[in-house]
Amino acid sequence: MVLSSNCRMNRFEEGSALFNIFTGDTHFIPQPFNEIINTLIESPSTKEVLLNSFIERNSISERNTQIEAEVQFNQFITEALNSDIISE
Repeated sequence: MVLSSNCRMNRFEEGSALFNIFTGDTHFIPQPFNEIINTLIESPSTKEVLLNSFIERNSISERNTQIEAEVQFNQFITEALNSDIISE
């Protein structure tokens, strides 16, 4: 997965904002999901690596909490793909 080359990022205390220079759309990325975007800014990554990093950075260890985190992560990834923020 990679961050779209059309996106420019601004960081705020509450999270990040991505501006798509091609469509003019702005997407606000709240904590802790902006860490996913920060990882993709550094280099392309697989969905599995992003998920593991997301769980590790947010200190998610209990099974039920981990399942909830995976659901939230997958929702974020789906929305980001549909919005052309990231691509596979």
